[in-house]
Order: sequence, then C-alpha cells, then structure tokens
Amino acid sequence: MYKSLFRKEFIFYIIVILIGTVFTSSSIAIVEKQNYSLSIYPNGKTFYVGGSGPDNYTRIQEAIDDATDGDIVFVYTESSPYYENIVIDKSILLIGENPSDTIIDGNFSDCTIYINSSDVFIFGFSIKHGNLSGIKIWRSKYCVITNNIIQNNKRYGISLIESCNNSIEVNYIKYNDNGIKLSSKSNFNVFEGNEIKSNNNGIYLEDSSENILTANEISNNEYGIKLYSRSRKNLIELNSISNNSIGIFLGGTIYPTFAFNILLDGSIHNKITKNNFIENVQDAYFQNSRRNRWWRNYWNESKILPKLIFGELFICRLQGIPPTAIEHHIPWIPRLDLRPALKPFSI
Repeated sequence: MYKSLFRKEFIFYIIVILIGTVFTSSSIAIVEKQNYSLSIYPNGKTFYVGGSGPDNYTRIQEAIDDATDGDIVFVYTESSPYYENIVIDKSILLIGENPSDTIIDGNFSDCTIYINSSDVFIFGFSIKHGNLSGIKIWRSKYCVITNNIIQNNKRYGISLIESCNNSIEVNYIKYNDNGIKLSSKSNFNVFEGNEIKSNNNGIYLEDSSENILTANEISNNEYGIKLYSRSRKNLIELNSISNNSIGIFLGGTIYPTFAFNILLDGSIHNKITKNNFIENVQDAYFQNSRRNRWWRNYWNESKILPKLIFGELFICRLQGIPPTAIEHHIPWIPRLDLRPALKPFSI
C-alpha cells in the first residue's frame, strides 16, 4: 500500500549526486517543485549512522550533534529501529536508507523528531511513537518533509507551530491522533501528495492562513480537513476526500460570557475547488464561517444543479451560579457550489 504512494504523478524531483558508496562530502541534494521550490546545498561532510562502517555512529542524535549547517546525516536500515527523541537545531539533510525499514521510534516520550531550525530536509524514514508529535516543526521555515511513513503517534503525526514556507509532500500519515496540525500563524506552507488516513483529524488548521493543500488522499478520518479559528485564504484544491465522518469542516472559536457571543469571522476567504468528495458521512459543514468560495467540486455523483452546503450559527453564553455554558445551534443560510463537477477529477 505504501508503494502506491510513490507512483503518483506530480512534478517533484529529488536529485542526489552520489560519489563513492552512498554519499560524499561533495554530495548535493536539490528539491524542486513547480510553483514552489527549495534548494539545500550540502557543503560539508556526510555522517553515517548504523551499518558496519568503521567510523559510523550508533545513534542519530550523536551524528546530528557533530554536524554543522549543510551536512548530511545518512541512516542505514541495518541497525533499525533507532529508539531516540531527536532534536534538529541546524540546517542539515537527514536521509534514511528505506522509508519502510529505517525506523525512528520515540518510545512515546516527547517528540520523535523536534525541528527548531530552518532549511531542514528529512527523507526516507518510518517515524512512530511520539508522545507529542512524530515530527514537530517550531518557528522554522523552508523545511522539506518528504517520502516518510508517519504513524502511531499521539496527538500529532506532524505539527507546525509559528512555521511558514515549509513543504510536506509525499508522506504516508496514518493512525495518529491527528495527522497534520498547523497552529499559531503557520502560513504559506504546501501540503501535496500525502496519503492521510485513519486519524482523528486528517489535516487541522488553526489560526493559519494562505496554505496550499493539493493532490492529497484523505480518507477514513473523523474529520478529513478542519479549518478553525481565523484560518483564512487557504487553497484546498484537487484533493480526494473520501470515507470520512465529515469531509471538510470550517469553523471558528468562541469564548462564552454572560452575554451572547457570536463569532462570524472564523474561517473566511478560503477557496475549496475541484476536490472529490466521495462516500463521506457528511461531505462538508460550516460553523460561524463565511465568505468561503466553493467551486467545481465533485460531490459523490453527477450534479447539474448547485450543491447546497449546510451549516449553523453557534452562540454560547454563561448562565447561573456557578456558571454553566448554554449552547445554541441555529441552522444558517446554506452556501452553494454553483457549478459542481459532473465526474471525479483525476488526482
């Protein structure tokens, strides 16, 4: 099943110049994608972890500690699994020999991989059993996370906090509490070609804007995609969203007081276009969100008439002593996909 992930057709190239057995200090890795590009040029040494080389490290963290910006840390499958909680605080390339068998296991302690540096490249690992996240990206930009299996992590498979202009592509993300979570103004990130299945939330954006979600397969989650709390101007295009309880949810945060509270500007100005909504219990729902554009989506069947997207106004107030939150859910004016697609898009 994981092998099918690498058969997807999108413009994504990884060029690694090999001199010697695997890498040398003159190796160069370049990651490029149409309309979004990032290049990392290693200019230093290559550190080897595992395997049978005479100077190879036994722990990934020890190799990272000795590396400097621009170095490569290459990890062999032979000594897998690696039971570590890794901290990356420099611009390096961390490359695994094989994503199915090069395993980093966080042993349910903290994060399996914690990134606190820009220009980090991670390729070719199975990342599991993080207590907080499989991969946590904190206040970092221009990182590339690609061709990894990220599974069985508590809370989040991948979390981004105050992190912008990162690329999360061609990963298999499954059986996490949440697949991908963005928060605290994590803007201008790209999520493309990932297979995200059997999580609570597949992709969850909170207070994060102008991100691109495209060509992802999102299935068998409680929420396929959730936008919450001032997540604005995101592009959600050409995704396959299937067999989720709710395909996509647009909402806003509300803080109750003793007066009525209405939040109308939660997730606004998002564009949801040319997605396939197939066999979800409910394809789409909104709460206290407006001015989102729905256009040319496929809604499980050929539809000539506009598609109605239902939602509600959520009002909450406190009442009594001690105060109790009283919720009011009021059906609201449906939104429209004025021109639904007649057949599924090829994704």
